[in-house]
Amino acid sequence: MPKENKKRGRRLKDKPYKKEDKAVEAPAEVEEKHEFSREQEGSEEPTPHPQAFYGLLDSTQIEYFTQATGIIDANTFSSDEERDQLYDALWNECSGIELKVVTDPTGSKVFERLLLVASKERLLETYQAFASRVAELATQRFASHCLQTWINRSRALVDEEMKSNPKLAEVSVVQPEKTPIISNILDMYTEIKPEIYRVAFHPFGSHVFRTLLLALSGTAIEESTAKSVMSNKKVLGAKKKTAVDNSDKIFYESYETPLVFKDAVLDVLAAMLDRLTTDEARRLASDPISSPVVQLIIEIEDSLMRKDMLSIIFPTTSGELDFITVSYLESLLSSSVGCHFLENILHSCPISFVDYLCFSFFVPRLDIVYKAQGFSFAVKAIMERLNKSNTAAFGKALLARVNDLSLPNIIILNSIIIAISRHSVLEQELLQKITNISPKDNKNFLLALLEIDDYESITETQRSRLNDSIKQRSLFVESLITHVPELSTKIVDAFIQFPESAKLKFMQNTVFAHVAESIYKKSDLPLVSRKRLMNDLDGHFVELSCGAGSSRVVDACNITTAQGMNHYREKIAKEFMAGRETLMRNPYGKIVWRNWNMDMYKRDFGSWKHNQRR
Repeated sequence: MPKENKKRGRRLKDKPYKKEDKAVEAPAEVEEKHEFSREQEGSEEPTPHPQAFYGLLDSTQIEYFTQATGIIDANTFSSDEERDQLYDALWNECSGIELKVVTDPTGSKVFERLLLVASKERLLETYQAFASRVAELATQRFASHCLQTWINRSRALVDEEMKSNPKLAEVSVVQPEKTPIISNILDMYTEIKPEIYRVAFHPFGSHVFRTLLLALSGTAIEESTAKSVMSNKKVLGAKKKTAVDNSDKIFYESYETPLVFKDAVLDVLAAMLDRLTTDEARRLASDPISSPVVQLIIEIEDSLMRKDMLSIIFPTTSGELDFITVSYLESLLSSSVGCHFLENILHSCPISFVDYLCFSFFVPRLDIVYKAQGFSFAVKAIMERLNKSNTAAFGKALLARVNDLSLPNIIILNSIIIAISRHSVLEQELLQKITNISPKDNKNFLLALLEIDDYESITETQRSRLNDSIKQRSLFVESLITHVPELSTKIVDAFIQFPESAKLKFMQNTVFAHVAESIYKKSDLPLVSRKRLMNDLDGHFVELSCGAGSSRVVDACNITTAQGMNHYREKIAKEFMAGRETLMRNPYGKIVWRNWNMDMYKRDFGSWKHNQRR
C-alpha cells in the first residue's frame, strides 16, 4: 500500500479549499471588519456575501496566457503590427470568458495589460461583461485590479467626452449613445451604491472604491504611487511591466467632470457620513484598510470647501482639547497607520485646523509626544502648512528640545530645514544649534554627520532595506548642502579631502550617491573646488556611469563643468566615446550617454561644444 506523502512547511497549513472540489471557489480569505451594529443598519439581519464563482480556466488557457506574458515581457517584436496581432489574439481568447479570466491569477495579469492598450470600443465591450457584477468583482482578489485598471484607463476618455460635450457640466442627464464611458462609470457607481460600506471597507474593494471616487471627482492621481494612499500602486505598476510605452494611456491629471459626476460625489459623501459616529469614524481612520478611504474623503471634501468627515472625527476645533481627543491623537502618533493618517489630513485640512492642533496639542505636550513613533511625520506636515510667524514659533519650540544628532532629532531637523528654507526664518538659530551639537573631534566632518567610522567603512552598495539611520542622515546632509550655505561649504571641503578610492566607493553607494550628487550639483562652488572634485574621477567616468547610484553623479558633472571647465567636459566626452560599447550595454550608461548628448558630439562637435547642457 503506497505511503501518504509527508507534508512540510507551508504544505502543512490548512488550505482554504480542496483542489479537487472544482464546483466551489475558495471562500473569502479576509473577513469583513467594518460591519455596523444592527441599530445603525436597522432591524434587518445582515446578509452573507459569498464570493461569486465564474468557473476556472483550463490548463491550456493558463499555459497560453503564461507564454503570452513572457512574450510581452521579452519585447522582441519586430514591428508594432506583430505586437498588435498578439493583442488581438489575446482579446479573441478572452472573448466570452472575461469573468473567468479576471478572477484567475494568471489571466488577470494579462487582462490588465490588455486594458492598458485597449481602444474605447474594447473598453465598452469589457464593461458589458462586468455589468451587474461590479460589486462582486470589486471584492475579488484578482478582478479588483482589473476594475481599477479599467477605471484609470477611462479617465482620459471621460476628459475627451467632456471636451466634445461641454454642456455636460451643466445638465444632469447624459445620453449613453453620445457619452458611453461616462454612462458606464455612472452605472458602476449605481451598482456599488447599495453595498457601498461593504465595498469601501473591504480589503480589495476599498482600492476600487477609491479609484472610482477619484474618477468621479476628477482628482489628479500620482504617477508615483508608492507613497500615495489614493490608488493601488500594483495596478498602475502594470503599466511599467507592459512592453510598450503606455504613458499616454493613463490620464493622471485632474479634469472637468460632468454635473452627474458631481452629484454622484455628493451622494457618496452623504452615504458614507450618514451613520458615522465620532467613535466609529476614529476607528475607521486608524484601521489600515479603511484609513485611506477616510483620508480621500477628507481631501475631496476640502476641495469642495466642506469638512464634514473632519468635524465628525474632531468635533472640537476651538478652546482646549478634551481628554478623549488628546488620548486619540496620542494613539495616532504611536501607530504606524495613525501617524500617516494624521500627516495626510494635516496636508489637506483647512489651515485654521492645522494652527489649532499645533498650538492646542503639539506645543503644550511637546515633551510627551516628541519621541512618539509618528511625531516626525506630523511635524513635516505642520511645518509645510504654517505661515511664517507660526513656523518661527513652532520651530523655536522644536529646536529647544534638540540636543544631539540622534536619529529622531535628525528627522526633526530635516523638517525644520525645509520649512526654514521656504519661509526664511530661524536661519541663525538653526546654524547655531547644529554647530553646537556637531561632532568636535578631528574626524572628517562629513563622515561624522553620516556616523561612518572611517573611509574603509564606506560600502560600495547599499540596499534600501538596510539601516534607516543611513538614509535619514543622508537626507539631512543633502538638506544642509542645499539650504545652509555656511555648513554646505564645510561639507564640500570634507568631501574633497576624501582619498580617491573613498570618493569612488562613496559614489557607488546607492544611498550616499545622492549626497555626492548634491555636492556636484552646486553651481556656486569656486572654480578651484570644482576642479578638485573632478580630478579624482578622471579615468573612472565609464565605470561610474554604469552604476545605479554613481550614474547620478556623472549626470551632475554636467553642472560642475558648465562654466570655465570646457576642457574637462571634452575630456569626459572622449572617455565616453572610448567606452561606448560598455555604456550601450548598460541601462544606466545609456541614460548618461543621452544626458550628455553624445550623439550630437559624434555628429557635430562644434554644435555639441556650444550647446547648452541638458
